[in-house]
Amino acid sequence: MGADGIKQPETKDPFLQKAIEHWMDSANELGYQPFFCEWLVTNGYVLKYSIKNTHFEQGKDVVAVSGDGTPYAFQLKGGNINLKKWRDEVKPEIDVLIGSAIQHPEIDKARPHISYLVTNGEIEDNVRVEIVALNEKAWKDTPLHYWTRGDLLNGFQQMAEGILPKDAETYKKLIDLMFTEGTGFPEYSKVCGFLSEILNLENVSRAKEQRRRDVAAAVLYANMIAGPYRAAKNHASTVRIMVILLSLILHIAGKYNLEDKYWLKSYEIIWGDIYGTAKLLEQEVNTDGFDASFTTPFDTELIPFRKHSATSIIYALKLSQFIAKDDDWMSLLDPSIAPKYKQSVAVWGEASFLPLVMLTLILRRVTGGEVTATNQMKIVVSQILTMNGRHSKQKVGLVPPYFDLDFAVKARYGMLETEFEDNYKYHSYYLKPVIETLARLNQRDFLTEQWRELSFMRFDEFVPTDPNDFLLWRIEKGENRTTLPKKEKSWAELVKEAESFDGKTLPATLKCFPEFLPFFLATFPFRLTSEVLGYLYTVTDK
Repeated sequence: MGADGIKQPETKDPFLQKAIEHWMDSANELGYQPFFCEWLVTNGYVLKYSIKNTHFEQGKDVVAVSGDGTPYAFQLKGGNINLKKWRDEVKPEIDVLIGSAIQHPEIDKARPHISYLVTNGEIEDNVRVEIVALNEKAWKDTPLHYWTRGDLLNGFQQMAEGILPKDAETYKKLIDLMFTEGTGFPEYSKVCGFLSEILNLENVSRAKEQRRRDVAAAVLYANMIAGPYRAAKNHASTVRIMVILLSLILHIAGKYNLEDKYWLKSYEIIWGDIYGTAKLLEQEVNTDGFDASFTTPFDTELIPFRKHSATSIIYALKLSQFIAKDDDWMSLLDPSIAPKYKQSVAVWGEASFLPLVMLTLILRRVTGGEVTATNQMKIVVSQILTMNGRHSKQKVGLVPPYFDLDFAVKARYGMLETEFEDNYKYHSYYLKPVIETLARLNQRDFLTEQWRELSFMRFDEFVPTDPNDFLLWRIEKGENRTTLPKKEKSWAELVKEAESFDGKTLPATLKCFPEFLPFFLATFPFRLTSEVLGYLYTVTDK
């Protein structure tokens, strides 16, 4: 990207160059858009908005303002642009890009903007000739500029150069994460471990400017890892990869007291990507259902797990919209859509109940939905007692939320490396927060009826020493707590306990963005605690 005086040094790392080339060549415009925005911010632009696949873009996928206040508008495309594509698809959008003013409250409509066509492919010579002719005539006053594959490649390499440790082990980690079909579930612990290295999580002496550069590099690598999943339209896995990235950024922002200027714009870019990708998933399910793309018998066997994975993200989106007072959450109540989600939650472990918990937080506030909300929580209690209670006939029981869908699939098809012989009878991570939710919902009769069986259970919880570590996949310092409920407990005491949890010990950075918390839990289901659910109950009351 040599335009505007931005220096574009040649990369000195052949592997990095090839890795970025592979990612960029396999990405469409939605795939590279988040990192393109990050590149703009890193090079001094102020990002105003980034739109994904809507009818309101007016030819402008990205709008930013340069250091001197000049507005820029970008139309992003994927792949090569030949004459047919130019005339049928691209030029009509460029006419709008150039001809309509930027609609943003902080940008003066009277001030001309600079227009750019951006593609990760090439623009064929006959198209370039047309652009030159149009710039000399119809677009003379506001000519079109463009960036192509080489410009993007140099810019992206510039950001990544010097960030990735130059050792074979780290290269192998990136290769293993990048080169996948993208149709299944990523190994999220490996994603988190790799991005933690890129962000230098444990380097306490790292300068803040270096942290800013680390964040930019992590955005690139996360997009490279997510590339195969985007290409396969595996929106649920894409969202979770980006949630892991955002969680790590919030972690370092809180742990190292970073001012907003070092990370907030990156947060906004990544959050926009998470939200937009979740919307794509919702549109896909609402239009085609869950199994429209399943074509093989093995796909059919995986439907319950994939439904569950997608539903978790869509319910997280709805709860996030509910918290943000975005009326789009009400699509969940549409009688033509709601049946699509019926029986989409498969029970395979405690984490499988999370979508019901998120839906409960919405329905309890909806007129006529209160009964459904309480019934869902009663089902969760009953299922945990049936599977893990003293009368359970299960060999293993419901596995704790630290076991994910990938484990469930492997266990079902005998793909685990060793025989799984753990037994979780009498134990539960979710019972305590769910019981407290039922107490808030005034379900005294039900809890009184169930208390004898509940009193035989052990309520497990992990509490990190540093609240900021709550945002990590694996925490080194903390306490495993097991609470033994009283054989007899007064209703007043239970209600008091339920009302005492309001998120006071949660990371401050996470509480600044409560709309992100549902997505965080959908990716980190083992972080659903009394403190978290109490906080969510509070924020959904407002």
